[in-house]
Amino acid sequence: MEQKDVMPRHNARILDSVSKKNVVDFGVASECKAKSYSDFVSLSVTERTDCLAANKKYLKRTEEENTAVRLLLFIVHHIHSKQRPRQFQVLSLWVIADLDTAEGREFLRNAVKRLNVSKKMRLGIVMNPANEHHSCGENSATFLVHAALKLLPHNHAKHFITEIAKLKNVEDIKNLEDIISDETERKHFNSAKQLLGCDQIKMESQ
Repeated sequence: MEQKDVMPRHNARILDSVSKKNVVDFGVASECKAKSYSDFVSLSVTERTDCLAANKKYLKRTEEENTAVRLLLFIVHHIHSKQRPRQFQVLSLWVIADLDTAEGREFLRNAVKRLNVSKKMRLGIVMNPANEHHSCGENSATFLVHAALKLLPHNHAKHFITEIAKLKNVEDIKNLEDIISDETERKHFNSAKQLLGCDQIKMESQ
């Protein structure tokens, strides 16, 4: 509640929370200055946020719905016009979760359900693994979602991520045939993901 530009509300759950809070500061937008993970860890909290936002890939309900999106709900007024103001409910939702846990995948699954009924929303996934070493393994749920966002076309990536989010047990991720039906695409995905580094996951888990 002590963050700038935040209006306090009489909400016991917020006001009685721990004094030290993890806040993502979007106060200033600038270009990402980090070219690697070692660069990233030397940045300020605000600069790290800039890098996460700059590198974030989003899921939409469909690939065609390329809506102009902002992080806040806002109203645009037509100045010097007699027309009634138009409302734009454009929203970016970031899901911050450990996808190698059942709870994290359920959290993501619920967010995808919300995305599927919204034309004015986009979904970003921030990897927050408890076990970074495990999550950097190429068959972990975290790494597979990371690879899907990097390597697959939007609609294919969304389908892939939705299927990963449905899994009750991470050990079920052994064979991708049920998720990527096209053999050529599956082979490309399997080979290309081996070349992906883990810097992005490490940055997001900071």
